[in-house]
Amino acid sequence: MANSDTILALNGFGSTTPSRNQLASLTGLGTVATLLTMGSDTSGTYPTAFIPIPGQTGILGASNPLSVNVNTATMFDQFGAKAGERGAGRPWYNQNSFDGRSLRVRLQGRLTSSAASNGLTCIFYINTAANGPVTAGAGTLTTAGGLASAASLANATSYNCVFETTFEWDSVSAAVVGSEQWGNVGGLYISRAVGNATPYAVAAPLAGNVIFASIKFATGATNVFTPTEFAIEDV
Repeated sequence: MANSDTILALNGFGSTTPSRNQLASLTGLGTVATLLTMGSDTSGTYPTAFIPIPGQTGILGASNPLSVNVNTATMFDQFGAKAGERGAGRPWYNQNSFDGRSLRVRLQGRLTSSAASNGLTCIFYINTAANGPVTAGAGTLTTAGGLASAASLANATSYNCVFETTFEWDSVSAAVVGSEQWGNVGGLYISRAVGNATPYAVAAPLAGNVIFASIKFATGATNVFTPTEFAIEDV
């Protein structure tokens, strides 16, 4: 279900024990920021979900089409290529592909509140691939407080949500800056606003970094969050 401008995306299908690269449904969530997780080839192991930024030398082999409309056992020879660029020659990107260009990060899914007057917050992060998807030392693409909804969700009620932020990287200043952010949680609109406007040092190439996300609730201890898509794309 990728858009033609989607670079890479992870999808989730509501499972707490997902298959390889599929986003996991998270249960028993409270007020502590929790990183998204995904399935792996090791049974019972669910590493932090992250999106690598593809580069000229990091494109390896084929990938599974993570779409609800396609047999995920099928292999596509397009790892790292945008959905609209199938059949193009490798490499699809180089160290200049994202220099001075806006990129959009999106997370959408469903949640079930376990308390009245609840709210949901999402934070998008960037970190070096070498250090991995951990918050220690990572930069944020959203503002420090993240994308936070109003706290008026009802108890034991299911809602849909979407969060988006755009950011830009500049090879001259070697920094990433958040451009814009917005969201909607169960009809609670998070107004468009400037993202994290404080430059975060990111050395060239941008492909040496990964994007990941966390979510937390305003209250309750047994909330559920089911991510359906975590993607990065051209603006």
